Amino acid sequence: MMTLKSIRRRISPVAFLILMLMKFQKVHLRVPTADDSKAIIDSKPDFFKSIGITDTTLLDDSLISDMASLYDTEMTPVAAIVGGILAQDILRTLSANGLPIRNWFYYNGLDGKLHYRDDSYCSLS
Repeated sequence: MMTLKSIRRRISPVAFLILMLMKFQKVHLRVPTADDSKAIIDSKPDFFKSIGITDTTLLDDSLISDMASLYDTEMTPVAAIVGGILAQDILRTLSANGLPIRNWFYYNGLDGKLHYRDDSYCSLS
């Protein structure tokens, strides 16, 4: 089992947020809106408990509110950045010049932070 410090260092908060939003979408059969932010925030302790984490401060409530309200939007600059990184990764893979991005790639368009790593050792289901 990973320590809380290890989880903070290895796993982006956006990973937990994406899983929460996907779970909301699966349960309610629709995408979340800004009006659903409170319900998603209220479900945060149960979500973390279901994946075996007791500290809910791994995911900030303001990030949940922001992402829930922007869930169904496409920001062109973010799409351009992610597309550029993906194209770069494809060229790197085809030329066998370095390792490709493996498994997870998170880009937080609200603050411009990028996180990618091989999280295959971590079970979040």
